[in-house]
Amino acid sequence: MSVVQIPNLPAAIALNGNEPVEIVQAGQSKRVGVQAIANLGVKEIPGQVIPDIATLKGIPIETSYPIFVEGYYSVGDGGGGYYYGADGQPAGTYVDNGGTVIVPSGGDGSSAWLLMTDGVYNVKQFGAVGDGVADDTNAIQNAINAAQCDAASIYGIGRAEVYIPAATYLHAGLFITRAILFKGAGKTSSKLLLANSSVNPALTISISYDAANYVSVGYPWNAVQVRDMYFMAQGSVSSTLDMILLKNASVNPIRSKVHIEDVTIFQAGQDGIHATGWTGALYMIGVFIFGSGNDGLYANGCTDFVVVNSDIGNSSRRALTVSGCTAFSFQSCHFFSSQEEIMYIFFSGTHGGENFFDGCAFDGGQKNAVTYDVHGGALTTFSSCYFDTNSQSADATYSDIVIASNSVTSGLHLNNCYFDHTYSYNSHSLPLQVTKYNVEFGS
Repeated sequence: MSVVQIPNLPAAIALNGNEPVEIVQAGQSKRVGVQAIANLGVKEIPGQVIPDIATLKGIPIETSYPIFVEGYYSVGDGGGGYYYGADGQPAGTYVDNGGTVIVPSGGDGSSAWLLMTDGVYNVKQFGAVGDGVADDTNAIQNAINAAQCDAASIYGIGRAEVYIPAATYLHAGLFITRAILFKGAGKTSSKLLLANSSVNPALTISISYDAANYVSVGYPWNAVQVRDMYFMAQGSVSSTLDMILLKNASVNPIRSKVHIEDVTIFQAGQDGIHATGWTGALYMIGVFIFGSGNDGLYANGCTDFVVVNSDIGNSSRRALTVSGCTAFSFQSCHFFSSQEEIMYIFFSGTHGGENFFDGCAFDGGQKNAVTYDVHGGALTTFSSCYFDTNSQSADATYSDIVIASNSVTSGLHLNNCYFDHTYSYNSHSLPLQVTKYNVEFGS
């Protein structure tokens, strides 16, 4: 059987022709015509086809041709790929990571089988099972570590990708320290299941850099992207554990950016997303956070904070807490069903800046819908927003928005907003400057 490397297998599958030859790639096969293969402009690669990584570990290093592995544990399980041999290095040069570097059994690390990759690191190629039972922590973390060693991530000029195929992966906490794209197949299909025995958050992002290896001029932002996946807990996890934790690195922190898009976070022990002392930027688009043990989203000290088209609620404390962020913007978001305020905003000292809520709804809180507690020079605008405490439990103590401020330099603008009940000032504070335009009140 010929082994043919096809860059785009779906395109090859669609071809027809005479003199059939079988194409095998990533556990899939198809018989197509030789002429069709020639038209693709690819060359036949001499080599060997083997079923799994265990077999590869038993083969002596060969540098003259690659070996195609049809699966990690078995043919067609999503692992494997093309491996080429590398040798002639000092002992210990190659360290087996279970995926991109496979050291033969009994080897001293002077030679290894290396996976041909285009910058995408599939966790299945590192041995992740994805049955929700096997512990996939090491496999996923090894894929992350390999991506972080990719030149694009090291030098800050791009990002390698870690891909999480659709499945459920049991793990005990993952860590990202460089610019990578951490991507699943969809916000309901690629599920990361945090083990109830875990002592770590589901995902910790802490960015640092080596000044000798980071291009600081021209690439001042070291960006991590988390996309298209579902974070959830296995039963009851520790009430001290956040689902996603953002924190500054203790060594060589840099101004970093985290972009979270099309992600579901369900039943965090503490906060769904917790960013404290995070001096970088946080961008969220299409994020759904539900059932957190404390806050859905807690942000403290962020320098740039943007949330768009996201739904956060059913939290044991608040849907959203914002404290000391220099600037933030929320657009078309829904904050709902919390045991205390839906949202609590706090500024003190020089914190603040211009902040915006546009087209947002705050409803279903057991206390105030919004508490605006400002003691610094902040200006916040609510435009086209809806406010409503929980109508079934509201009493005279709580309001749709409570304004607590002793700073006359701060401002609050309410434009085209609807309050189902009313708003009030904290009686113990001096009111800040409030302007209202086209504001309506219900009962």
